Amino acid sequence: MKKYPNMKFFSISENIPKGINIPVIDELVPIPTLTFSYKKEQINEDDFRKNYFCQLQFVNRLKLGNLLQENCIVSDRPLDVFSHANLVVEWLESVGFEVQELK
Repeated sequence: MKKYPNMKFFSISENIPKGINIPVIDELVPIPTLTFSYKKEQINEDDFRKNYFCQLQFVNRLKLGNLLQENCIVSDRPLDVFSHANLVVEWLESVGFEVQELK
């Protein structure tokens, strides 16, 4: 994050590492029961994806676009690993956002 001093960073997880003080975009945090069910292997990746995309249908895209313009969502997951952060990228692109990965 130090490489981009003019950018504001946001989390989409309730579990932010100690020492990092960034705001959370609550609308993009998976509902707790969904996360719990996946971690307990009660649902698989496909079920998680379907349920999470249903949750994302209710996100205010205009508000989100204004918030993220020239700003960044932080994730500790690589793009080739299943995670809700990567599903957010997929969803953002599917609804017309341009997404770039910063390194």
